[in-house]
Amino acid sequence: MKLRTFGLMLTAAASLGAGPSFAGDSEVMLANNSGHAIREVYLSPAGQNQWGGDRFQDNAAMENGTQIVLKFGARLACVQDMKVVFADNNAEAVMTSLDMCAISKVNLKFDPKTRTTIALKQ
Repeated sequence: MKLRTFGLMLTAAASLGAGPSFAGDSEVMLANNSGHAIREVYLSPAGQNQWGGDRFQDNAAMENGTQIVLKFGARLACVQDMKVVFADNNAEAVMTSLDMCAISKVNLKFDPKTRTTIALKQ
């Protein structure tokens, strides 16, 4: 099964403050139920396409059916885009505008109707 590169817009809660809100020392659970192993995960401030380093420190793939905790520090803005790179074919999936301060879990699932990976926020 071939995955396609795609962008998925997700609605995030907006902050009403005058300046950007930041995450502090926070974490979010990433659950991989996409049907494929994930080799890399990147975060970028929403809409800026400035992907930092791979969030997998040990270079091991995240197998389907597993979950990990992604930790991030005080300098990370709450609303982030997330990019995952799949291990089997280098396909990428990008989820946009995830409010990391408002959610505790991102669950990646494959949608057979659209043949894309979607992110469910919890």
